[in-house]
Amino acid sequence: MTADILAKSGKIDKASEFFKRVIDDYPNEKGLDAERVNIGLFFLKEKEYDLSIKSFSQVINSVEDNKLKAEAHFWLGEALQNSGRLVDATIEYLKISYLYPDNDMWAGTARFRVGEIFEMQGRIDEAVLMYQKLAVKYKNDERGKFAVKKLEEIKKGKSQEASIKK
Repeated sequence: MTADILAKSGKIDKASEFFKRVIDDYPNEKGLDAERVNIGLFFLKEKEYDLSIKSFSQVINSVEDNKLKAEAHFWLGEALQNSGRLVDATIEYLKISYLYPDNDMWAGTARFRVGEIFEMQGRIDEAVLMYQKLAVKYKNDERGKFAVKKLEEIKKGKSQEASIKK
């Protein structure tokens, strides 16, 4: 795609214009779904969250491939999270594990993001519950180890908090 070349050559403004035209002029065009994901990622990287959200939403609404749909939900969650819309981001992340439970890569990573959002919101008990589920589900790989590490960090934070209050 021409805009990819423009972006790689540092002509971000021109690439952005081209990508905006694609999502504005061809919102329902079939066969552009993988490109729309890349367009959404471009805008996510450029911190143009509304355009990123629009692009990922177009993918979700038009694609039939569940793998690509799960990926688009994940990146939509990222764009929402980065724009400060944490409740909406949580909903998008959780959709992946409910709608596409067999897509373990995106579903598992999305659950971690939900745990992190819960931590940011001070919903520690819910974060712990999410990490515990992940630690059990992925006990034999790096994701399980990461979940255990997150649980230890939370426990350490709680014990430090308790000792400060004494």
